[in-house]
Amino acid sequence: SSYGCMVSYPEGKMLWYTQSAANNPHSIELLPNGVIAIASSPGAEGRFFTTTESFSKVPAARVALADAHGVLWDEQNQVLWAVGRTVLTAYQVTLNTDGTVTVTEDTSRRATIPSDHAHDLAPVYGDTNALWITTGSHVYRFDKTTKAFSTDYAGHEYLDRANVKGVGNFEDGSLVFLYPDGSFKSWTTKSIVLMRNQDGKMAKEELASETGHFYKARVWDNRYQ
Repeated sequence: SSYGCMVSYPEGKMLWYTQSAANNPHSIELLPNGVIAIASSPGAEGRFFTTTESFSKVPAARVALADAHGVLWDEQNQVLWAVGRTVLTAYQVTLNTDGTVTVTEDTSRRATIPSDHAHDLAPVYGDTNALWITTGSHVYRFDKTTKAFSTDYAGHEYLDRANVKGVGNFEDGSLVFLYPDGSFKSWTTKSIVLMRNQDGKMAKEELASETGHFYKARVWDNRYQ
């Protein structure tokens, strides 16, 4: 079984959990209607759970998505974005009055990612029309309106690289990202890279741990986007 859970912060109290995420879950998102979405890569699925009870034995809905790696709620457009392999798409997720969940793909938002092995999906804080998407070879800034994948953005000379597992930004233009160093597992690293924006110039800092190994990093922000 593959687990997923929701805990309170900072208390660390278990609020909800399941043992029925598809194999190897990579990303989890809580939607405003209380539904939780989990993307699982070898499971090739997005699974959706209700949280009216503290334990979900089975998913309320599921969608097929090859090599599913990321899910992100879009408050402005009221859709859930998801990435898998070379696909970026979005879903409308409805919690029905009888407790069932209906998931419908918004095919108008579906786009083909220009390179293979999509991995991270994150908000571009400060621009609700943009998303960060990482793959096995690039980091893109995606425009939701034009559906363009760009590698020509502020800081691209540092950020646009292979195998970025986690990416984010602060509203001042500073960037944070990480990629594996192979010192523990092939997908982990001891160091998180911070590109600090100082009056339009990027200053590189590496935040390294002597004992920890990390897979993803997130900018701490209570907004979805």
